[in-house]
Amino acid sequence: MREQFRPYTMLVGPINDLTASSVTLADTGGNALDCNYISVECSSAVTTGYYTARIFPTNITTPAANQGDAAAASGFTTSGFVGGASKMNSGYPVEFVLADNDRTSVVKIEQATAEPGLYTITYGQIWTGNPLRDGERPKGL
Repeated sequence: MREQFRPYTMLVGPINDLTASSVTLADTGGNALDCNYISVECSSAVTTGYYTARIFPTNITTPAANQGDAAAASGFTTSGFVGGASKMNSGYPVEFVLADNDRTSVVKIEQATAEPGLYTITYGQIWTGNPLRDGERPKGL
């Protein structure tokens, strides 16, 4: 068995406000691509702020409307969100390696500080190669 991956990369930003930015993960043809691998990394001059990256797979039990924002994620009595958080300019990405049925084509990035952040997003589809089925899965244009 072998794993295969077709990576796509985009730069987003600078984001310099506290509003969540919705990013559609698209292939080179501009079509939304349902991904099971997403990595979001921030480069910024800010060393004290953090950001969150949230995803919304179609089969998630908790609807997107019930998930808190970045500010609501801190504390002991808050509900969680489907995603991750990292310090801005830390060199540590928020990374998602999803099950095949948890694919998503949108990631929302939200900062906890209004300082500008530039985001590198690497995404795509990882699959186990099978010579008999290699041509059957949509991998984007």
